[in-house]
Amino acid sequence: HAEGILKDAMNEAAAIYGTDRSWYLVNGSTCGILSAVFATTENGGKILTARNCHKAVYHAICLNRLEAEYLYPEEITEFGINGGIRAEDVRKALEKDAMHCAGNSGDVRGKITKIQAVLITSPTYEGVVSDIRVIADVAHEYGIPLIVDEAHGAHLIFHEYFPDSAAQCGADLVIQSTHKTLPSFTQTAVLHLCSDIVAKEQVEESIDIYETSSPSYLLMASAEYGIMYMKENQGQLAEYVDNLKNFRRKCEQLKKISLLNQKKLNCFAYDNGKLVFSVKGCGINGKELFQLLYEKYHIELEMENLTYGIAMTSICDKKEDFDELWKAISEIDKMCEEKEKKNR
Repeated sequence: HAEGILKDAMNEAAAIYGTDRSWYLVNGSTCGILSAVFATTENGGKILTARNCHKAVYHAICLNRLEAEYLYPEEITEFGINGGIRAEDVRKALEKDAMHCAGNSGDVRGKITKIQAVLITSPTYEGVVSDIRVIADVAHEYGIPLIVDEAHGAHLIFHEYFPDSAAQCGADLVIQSTHKTLPSFTQTAVLHLCSDIVAKEQVEESIDIYETSSPSYLLMASAEYGIMYMKENQGQLAEYVDNLKNFRRKCEQLKKISLLNQKKLNCFAYDNGKLVFSVKGCGINGKELFQLLYEKYHIELEMENLTYGIAMTSICDKKEDFDELWKAISEIDKMCEEKEKKNR
């Protein structure tokens, strides 16, 4: 029940993101996901969710005893990562459920389903963005809200270089981690209500359950700071985008390591703020790339697995930071090339 400066701060966040209501969260996007699921489903109900969703979604399914039906993302086998969620798969799942509800009558004109909400992750951890606008239209044909876990997309609305935010594309509830891509403390997040298909009272009641009743003012102030920093530092934001463009241009010279982008992944849209280095066929795996960068160049990646490594970037990264990363990646790339020549 926010009043005074807290209410004003959250109203300002809603105005910046163009949403109906916004709530700061001090229990991370986990709290936002739990709240969104509970605000849109009944105990024992059914949810249509992406199979590559965050574990918080599975916790919500368990806690509310939901029946889950899964949407499987496209497989990008060349690079060993998940692609986006297809709108046609959402439609097929909802049509199938409506047919089941219609029974022998076969009358699906009312489009009645047991599914009470659709939930997907966009952008993914690797930066893949799904066609939220079309997916939202499909869900709304059945009167069902679309929840988007946009934990890695709090920065998207601030520059045209990035894809549109789900909050701009028809999603009903959008969860963002301000601490992932904005200059905010770990554990800070924001939950946006973007339509009237879900009552704000339902959302507030759910947040009441899952968020601490003694929120930290340091964390709330930090979430506000991160958002306002992006809004008020347009020059620095433009410099950050230029650094990303220049870095990506340089990486076109790489012979073995591949910096992933929308064209290579053939996906609907891509967050170019994510630097995903594919090392398939390089003679090293992602874990070795991580160790080389960490031990030799003192650069720590966000994450690694067998086929790639992810570097997170933000408005606070300077030109010299990108220069250091380029120096390291280009040297490792040459090492991989020379290693391949020796083994021929």
